[in-house]
Amino acid sequence: MEGGNPYAQLLTLLRQEAKGQLPRGHVRGEVSRESPLQIKIGTIPIEAEELEINRTLRGSLEPGDQVLLLTQDDMQHFIVLCKVVGA
Repeated sequence: MEGGNPYAQLLTLLRQEAKGQLPRGHVRGEVSRESPLQIKIGTIPIEAEELEINRTLRGSLEPGDQVLLLTQDDMQHFIVLCKVVGA
């Protein structure tokens, strides 16, 4: 890396790479573990403490289920709204 602060350049590069991977608004996820609940958005695992879940879904989610999530403003917490199934 020529010129400037190499750490700032690295940070800029990492932000550019991550930009397309950050979930926004409504996102689709896949249940990867039932207990404790874990949902993956792409390759990013979301743990139970970062999730709130629709009461009607408690106990009914299984690994492989597709779900629709709503992201919170801080992008650190998600609400599991519903299962998503094919028509």
